[in-house]
Amino acid sequence: MKIVLVKKEDEEYVRQVEATFSSAGTEERDNYEFVFTPCLNISNVDVSDVKVFSGVVPVVVFTSVNAVLSLHSQLQTLEATIGHQIAELKAFCVGKKTAQAIESFLHCEVCGVEKKAADLASLIIAEKTTKEVLFFCGNPHRPELPTLLQKAKIICTEVVCYETIMDKKVIASLHDYTHSPDTVLVFFSPSVANQFLEPLRELQSEDKIRAKGSILASFVAIGPTTGKEFEDCGLLVNVCEEPTPKSVAEEIHKISRH
Repeated sequence: MKIVLVKKEDEEYVRQVEATFSSAGTEERDNYEFVFTPCLNISNVDVSDVKVFSGVVPVVVFTSVNAVLSLHSQLQTLEATIGHQIAELKAFCVGKKTAQAIESFLHCEVCGVEKKAADLASLIIAEKTTKEVLFFCGNPHRPELPTLLQKAKIICTEVVCYETIMDKKVIASLHDYTHSPDTVLVFFSPSVANQFLEPLRELQSEDKIRAKGSILASFVAIGPTTGKEFEDCGLLVNVCEEPTPKSVAEEIHKISRH
């Protein structure tokens, strides 16, 4: 089995796959190859012009670790701009890894964690005390969270603190792996999945059916938002229960057993 992880090299994923196959007693556990294909470059965006509108202490919201790390590198600039110490603010986020990064680097109190941005918005709305949020995000980012908060009359300032630059040539090269039934491609970003699937979306119905029929590889998505990109194209995808190496390994093992 060839396991293609669309991210920078991370030995924890290798260890977890090996441990999962070994503990399950899988005979084929030594017959796999790992390929890491990083296709994203992250660069910080200046946050010195952030404004707080309501006059109340805002809540901070994160949907990725990248946003936390970017903000950490610009902490003094941001705090001087908004007039608050970040560590004094309440935080909400998507994913346990993001929560851990917030606590480690920003020292905020994490008041709520959800797996999806839409669910996080619902949690913030249900709290009924939040009047304004600063949503620290990348460019591009999905619109669900700010859209839902604004509908609920919560001021949501989108603070783009990093940019994601995709290497489209690398993403296009991933199609070379899709013609083997012994290959699993693991996606960690909805924007990368969207770019990968763009050629398929552009096909007309009959051509699309033929193209889908030629795809023999299996897909794993790190979370439901990434998984939805595949589902919207009518492709089967295994979606991880948690955005962790262990959960990725478990989904790869499920595929190997079929």
